[in-house]
Amino acid sequence: MGPDGNLYVVDICREFVETPASIPEPIKKGKNFFSGTDLGRIYRIVPKDHPSGSMTWPALHQAETSKLVENLSHPNQWWRLTSQRLLLERQDPSALPLLKEMVVRRASPLARLHALYALEGASALDASLISLALKDSEAGVREHAIILAEDFPELLPELTALVKDPSPRVLFQLALSLGKFRGAQVQQAFIRLVEQNGEDKWQRTAVLSSESGSSLDLLESMLKEPEYFDSDSEGKASFLEELATIIGARNQRNEPQRLIGLLAHHRALKKETWQVSALRGFAQGLELGHVRRLEGLAAERGLKALLSSPSERVREEAAGVVQHFRIPSLLAAAKEQVFRKELSTPDRSTAIRMLAGARFQEVQELFARLLASSLEAELRQVALKTLKQFDDSQVSELILAHWNTFSPEERRQALGGLLNHSVRVVHLLDALQQGKIERAALDHQQQEILRQHPDPEVKQRALELLKRENWRSRGGS
Repeated sequence: MGPDGNLYVVDICREFVETPASIPEPIKKGKNFFSGTDLGRIYRIVPKDHPSGSMTWPALHQAETSKLVENLSHPNQWWRLTSQRLLLERQDPSALPLLKEMVVRRASPLARLHALYALEGASALDASLISLALKDSEAGVREHAIILAEDFPELLPELTALVKDPSPRVLFQLALSLGKFRGAQVQQAFIRLVEQNGEDKWQRTAVLSSESGSSLDLLESMLKEPEYFDSDSEGKASFLEELATIIGARNQRNEPQRLIGLLAHHRALKKETWQVSALRGFAQGLELGHVRRLEGLAAERGLKALLSSPSERVREEAAGVVQHFRIPSLLAAAKEQVFRKELSTPDRSTAIRMLAGARFQEVQELFARLLASSLEAELRQVALKTLKQFDDSQVSELILAHWNTFSPEERRQALGGLLNHSVRVVHLLDALQQGKIERAALDHQQQEILRQHPDPEVKQRALELLKRENWRSRGGS
């Protein structure tokens, strides 16, 4: 936007828009990154009713301070922004009373907004002016006043009172800014925001973006008024899943164990919808946080209750959580259930997944039996998927010993277990070199993982092994 009120469009004709730093060295060779710098156009887009003739271009750098303040209410954006910038550069004390008057006297909403930020830039903004702006009739001014209030803890009561504001943008910013504060007052405000706006994913995200808004304390406070969980909704289920994901990934202050207790025993969370959503999110969070073999004594009773649920979906999701805990009694039960043919496939699958909570040496022989047995395909795939979660180099020995018995899908799972581990990937390269694993078994994506491996030695070795001519000379495709 230009000072004349017209729109200016810059049409650049550079051959390369990217910075050379983002382009691989081999591609840079022979390229002229300055090609096109002498080309291009600037378009001026003028309304049809625009008066003809040239305009007098402003010289705002010569304008008096009072005129710059006055320009903050100019209808043209360029004049407002340029005047505000010059006020910040000058830091003229004579501007301060004029700016404060502009906020108080309620000029145009844009003028009030520019005046507030000009005062902030001059370190002259006080709580009384922000308090006035928090009650402004214009939602956009209230939204920015919330941002400015983050540095004024004394305004917290006025901030939390905005939970009833009719503007979604104001409520969104309120949820973000409240994350700067702590305490019961903030927690209650978050609860009101979730109750009122939890069906909107962005409003949920704003609440969950802070530690206070994503803590187990928040859920415990919500359960003191359990009516929220009386009726199902997609937004409520998503909130529980997202909150549980964060709690799992953060893994702080025994929160995982406490969450299990709530899910298993609190009356308001007994519904299948809540348990499935929360357990699914919790398992995802534990996986994201690389949480393994958590102390399970405090969670044992709750996990046993969830694994005994009449709902197959709850039992399945609970198994995804159990594999991140070390609970000897549950591990012993899982070992016994794995080979019980009278159990359903989902229950045996659950038992296999639970074995991830053990140390590999404790279940190595059992997995060898699983891979050597005539299990149905679904259970063998679960076994291979569970094997990937062990941080042990001996997993590769087990996989390679049974490679020739695997189906195509089982081979895909097995390769995942070798590729995702810094030591096992070396064993994979050894197997490729020795012909124990045929090169054609790796799809394009798996080849690229090897070719782009962060370990320089693995990468170099993979590039040698996966050369096109090598593939063709050995009958590969």
